[in-house]
Amino acid sequence: MKIGTKSLLFGVHQFALHPFLVLLAWLIIYKKMPRLSSLCAIITHDWGYWGLSNMDGKEGEAHPERSAKIWVWLLKYSDFRWRVCISIMGHSRFNAAKHNMNLSMLFRADKLSMALCPSWLYLLLGNLTGEIKEYIGHGSIKGDAGKYKDVPKVSSNQIQWLIETKAHMSLMGLHGENYGPVAKQLGIK
Repeated sequence: MKIGTKSLLFGVHQFALHPFLVLLAWLIIYKKMPRLSSLCAIITHDWGYWGLSNMDGKEGEAHPERSAKIWVWLLKYSDFRWRVCISIMGHSRFNAAKHNMNLSMLFRADKLSMALCPSWLYLLLGNLTGEIKEYIGHGSIKGDAGKYKDVPKVSSNQIQWLIETKAHMSLMGLHGENYGPVAKQLGIK
């Protein structure tokens, strides 16, 4: 079974737990329930990981596009699908930068949701699927340029990595485009 599928079934993107945490983060940030289109995006934004062999590589980076295509297929002639698709496509800063899009409201809630997941549970799920090894491997460890070079990592220890990453994700969730590394990624001055 590929890592993307494992993540959706019993990993950090688990199909029930992760959307619940994203919804909770949405309520914390926006102080109101999401519209129906945003709720649909919250539930399905990571479904594009299904069948992928990596989470943060070229395949994994395309997961928002794959998730959005599900809605295009489901609702071929509906304006509603476009609202869902735009929300899904804008939840990833890499995808938003690639397509010259604004971040969607889902971006902040998705990032903050990681900080809301109990650390013991995140480590358990990440180790069950093996995805935590990939995430740590993409960090910038001791000066090496990793995918997430804007987040300096002082250790490859899982607990230390999780503390650092939760802090970074919290800042992304709370500040969105105004957080320095996000603004830099999107080319915002």
